[in-house]
Amino acid sequence: MFAFSSPLFWYKMVFVAEILVSEGLATYTLQKKPHFALRVVLSVLSCEIAAFLYPLFDFSYNAVYSSFMFLILFALTLVALKACYDEPWINIIFCGIIAYTTQHIAYETYNMLVTAMGLQSFGNVYDLLGEVNYNGFTFACWFGSYGFIYWFIWAFICYRIRRQEDLKIDNLQLLGFPA
Repeated sequence: MFAFSSPLFWYKMVFVAEILVSEGLATYTLQKKPHFALRVVLSVLSCEIAAFLYPLFDFSYNAVYSSFMFLILFALTLVALKACYDEPWINIIFCGIIAYTTQHIAYETYNMLVTAMGLQSFGNVYDLLGEVNYNGFTFACWFGSYGFIYWFIWAFICYRIRRQEDLKIDNLQLLGFPA
C-alpha cells in the first residue's frame, strides 16, 4: 500500500497539487462560500491526504488501475471545489474539465521536452521498477512547461469566463462529445 520507493506513489500527490493549482486558475472568479480561505486549506489538505492514502498494489501499474486512480482523485478535487464555491455542479464540472485538460497538456509538454532532450523524468512514473532522475534542469523544464501552459490557458481560455459576470452553462453538450 505504501510503496515509498515507487515513483507513482509520489506522483499521485504531485498530480493532485497540479490539478488544484489549475482548478484555482479556472475558478478564482466564481462565487465563493463563506470562510473561503479556511475551506481552501482544508480542501487542499484533504485532497493531498487522500492521494497519500490511495493504495498502490502490484497491479497498480496497468492502464486501467492508473486511470481509475486519477479519475477518483480528480472527482475528489471536484468535491473540494464544490465545498469552496457557491456554484452549481455544472459550473464546477466545466471548470474542472478545463483544469484537468490544462494539467494534462502541461504534463505531456513537460514529458515531450525531457524526452527530446534525452532526460529521464516523470516518464517512468508508471513503471514499477523505474527510477526517476530529477535535477535542477528537469525542474526548470517542469516549471517552464507548467508555467507557460497554465498561463496560456488562464490568459486565453479562462479570460472568456472571467469576462462574464455569471458563469452560466446552457449547453450540456459542452461537457461531453457533440451529439
